[in-house]
Amino acid sequence: FPSHDTVADYLENSTGHRIRHPGWIKKVKVAFNKLNSKQQEFVLKSLGYEKLTKNLVERKKVFAKLVLGRALGFDVIMRVIDEAKE
Repeated sequence: FPSHDTVADYLENSTGHRIRHPGWIKKVKVAFNKLNSKQQEFVLKSLGYEKLTKNLVERKKVFAKLVLGRALGFDVIMRVIDEAKE
């Protein structure tokens, strides 16, 4: 961490960088996979993907790309998944 004294300083001061922890990536993917197809479509649309996807494999690929993108965090993704369940 070149210009930061501690890891906490680095995490608090780094702008635009979101940490991608393998544990939470797995958790959001499992939660997404438990949804039915309409709920999965709702999640994808809510996270910014506009095209309709007909098959499960395509929906999983699109979701994986959205999760690995640095624009969304764990809390946002899980909130959308919880909304889809309701």
